[in-house]
Amino acid sequence: MKDARICPCGKIWDLHIHSNQCYSCTDPKLRSLSVEEYVSSLLELLECYEDLDMISFTDHNHISVELYRAFYNAGSRITLLPGIEIDVNLEEGGASKHLIVYFDAINDIGRLEPLAEKLNRLLDDRNVGSGKGKTPIDINVLLDNLVTYGVHFALSPHAMKQGKRGIDYDWHPMPYEEKSAEMNKYLDQFFCFWESSGKSEIAHAVDFLRQMDRDELMSIVSFSDSKDFEKLKSYLDNPCQYFNSLPNAHVR
Repeated sequence: MKDARICPCGKIWDLHIHSNQCYSCTDPKLRSLSVEEYVSSLLELLECYEDLDMISFTDHNHISVELYRAFYNAGSRITLLPGIEIDVNLEEGGASKHLIVYFDAINDIGRLEPLAEKLNRLLDDRNVGSGKGKTPIDINVLLDNLVTYGVHFALSPHAMKQGKRGIDYDWHPMPYEEKSAEMNKYLDQFFCFWESSGKSEIAHAVDFLRQMDRDELMSIVSFSDSKDFEKLKSYLDNPCQYFNSLPNAHVR
């Protein structure tokens, strides 16, 4: 991504935050806030963490441009990376998996707005989601459309958590040869394997990458997956992040 840079000192990232615009936000106080009020309350919390360098709003199957506009207008020192969490399937009729997409449109509403309009329409038209009557989008259809939007992107799968929604869930009972083939199927598209369940899950992920012979090529990052300020604060007070290497970013 054009805004990527090497950071020579330790920093905290939380690239998986659900805002009050996401259906999974169940906190009635947050739900009652306007976009501007939510951003103001969020920044009041975040400013207490001097080492926090970057965040991303990754709401389910929708990008709220108003949310990003309010954050950028607030003039925070914290970088906000545009993102979204999408329900996908890896094969026709397959189980729903969760995939994060990050976009190279930092501080650029002019690029983000048309992209969000197209992507939101695609997901709305296909009734994509996790609720009743909702369906995941085929990953190949999603990728085909993302390429046409003209904004570089990187993908990060839910792995090592989320039960059947974890991309690695179906691989564990497979014979080694079959599992190896599935593991490597999307390596050119995923920039890192990541999870947010704590240090024991990071150890699991390290072992998993070693099985793939990818422990020097792919990174594991732990994020909060927060839906309210209490969970976000809990993560920021004790972030369990892990970087094994620079991510093998694959953007288009």
